[in-house]
Amino acid sequence: MTAGERIYLRLQLEVLLNRLKRNLDQVPLAELKSTYKRGYEELRETIRRMAAEYIRSAVCENVPGYYLQGETESLFQDINGVINETEMQRELSHALFQEPDMERVQSLTESMRGRVSQIAEEYQAHVGGTPGR
Repeated sequence: MTAGERIYLRLQLEVLLNRLKRNLDQVPLAELKSTYKRGYEELRETIRRMAAEYIRSAVCENVPGYYLQGETESLFQDINGVINETEMQRELSHALFQEPDMERVQSLTESMRGRVSQIAEEYQAHVGGTPGR
């Protein structure tokens, strides 16, 4: 995904989060889950898909460097561990669905990206190279 595509996806996600926030502010949750269930669930599913795509792209794209072939599986497991960490997923879910807030989603994404970069640097050290080479 290019940087432009990621920006566009972020904007789309922000629009959907604003729509969800407006719905939550104006309609009782019980009514959203009953009377407007189909539309509410479709909106949540679209947000879930877009957020997953955006977060994975923003966190994993352009992680530079060379890695030992025998360590790539372990590297991917460590990166997925950061993305799928229970507490991080709980915070993301809250930022996406309880109090829709794109700025909080962005902040959490940047936090994950920093941790993934640290992991990548540790694995690059095993090669003896420097990041970006």
